[in-house]
Amino acid sequence: LHSHLAADAGARAMFLEEARLAGRIRHPNVVSVLDVGEDENGPFLVMDYVDGVSAWQLITRAQETASLLPVQLCATVIRDAARGLHAAHDLKDESGRALQLIHRDVSPSNILIAFDGRSQVADFGVARALDTSGRTTTGLLKGRMSYMAPERLRFEHPDHRADLFSLGVVFYEMLTGELPLGRFAAPSLKVRLDVRLDEVVLRALEKEPERRYQQATQLQAQVETIASSSPYQSVTGSEKAARSAT
Repeated sequence: LHSHLAADAGARAMFLEEARLAGRIRHPNVVSVLDVGEDENGPFLVMDYVDGVSAWQLITRAQETASLLPVQLCATVIRDAARGLHAAHDLKDESGRALQLIHRDVSPSNILIAFDGRSQVADFGVARALDTSGRTTTGLLKGRMSYMAPERLRFEHPDHRADLFSLGVVFYEMLTGELPLGRFAAPSLKVRLDVRLDEVVLRALEKEPERRYQQATQLQAQVETIASSSPYQSVTGSEKAARSAT
């Protein structure tokens, strides 16, 4: 916990509670919290180390080389992230009660891609169970605003579908190298020559949660088809950009 928060009893309590919740998730597409403790510097987490790069590093490197990442790479990363998010969203306590955990900070920096090809969702440090919402300061937004769902920006009570919107923003950015134009202006991916990409991204980026994917497994299933297909050819230099980022 950052030193400027270590003396804040509320921050310490939230940190430890969220560490406990994150520690319940055991899934190959989630960076595991292995232990939580406290020493002279305050509370701390022990987490898995991922030997690889973040999605943000891949996007940045592709931008620097004026190239696009291969579609199959983007789809595979998003598929794995959707699997990890589903594990969190589906988390239950010892009695079988759904904890309704949401990440609240899904962004390229928090999707890590190991050198063995597996992607993992990291940093549930701002996540919380919906039934502990009273502990969050009113009017405080946690996470990166460029990736937030509209309902979060309206200070409404979010659920797991807000994470799926954020994942849609990440997918769009990986595919195009840019954030969605105007955020809610019906972006198009026709430059990538596959209507399925439009369908996945536009549904994930629906302004109203009821019109989005309702479960991460639904998004995963559609992306799986794209990730496993063979005819995609990346633009010149995209493979080199991905390798250079590693």
